[in-house]
Amino acid sequence: MGFLETHLVFGIVLLGVLSDVSKPWPVINSDKKEFILTPHSEFTITCSGERRVTWFEPLAANTEVQSGFNHSTLVITDAVASNTGYYTCLYEDQPEKDTDIYVFVLDPEVPFVSEPAVEIDEAVGTIIPCRATNPHSQVILRNLQSGDEVSVPYNPKLGFFGVLSPGHYVCEMSVNGKAVHSIVL
Repeated sequence: MGFLETHLVFGIVLLGVLSDVSKPWPVINSDKKEFILTPHSEFTITCSGERRVTWFEPLAANTEVQSGFNHSTLVITDAVASNTGYYTCLYEDQPEKDTDIYVFVLDPEVPFVSEPAVEIDEAVGTIIPCRATNPHSQVILRNLQSGDEVSVPYNPKLGFFGVLSPGHYVCEMSVNGKAVHSIVL
């Protein structure tokens, strides 16, 4: 075997080894990373990969998963505000290799999808997870004891994040000219 052939074979073997080590991530078949749905609509999206993929559970009761060998389709029927959130597709045998999308279900009757506050660390901060069902909502965080607006970063997919004084907080937005509040956090 000549010099060129030896290096060509070595390169192909090396590429095979490297591609085996760095298996690609599953792919959601869309060029969008977020979707905005109306209440009671249906949503379908497919994820595929080199081997068996699935959608991270638990999933809501109004969702269905239809899977094949290397693809899995997520169907949300009769979308409601509580369907707002991340949907993650992953390899069954390698769950750390995942990809996700975010779904908003615009519902003026249910403007927040709230969970209890998550204390991270006094020095690092707290997450106030009052996620909006409408990504374009102007949301403020209010300290219930003082009534003052608290200035910390907000992301409609996560909520507020920052170093906060101990106490109770509420998220607030205007819907049709009327102030609407989240649960007390």
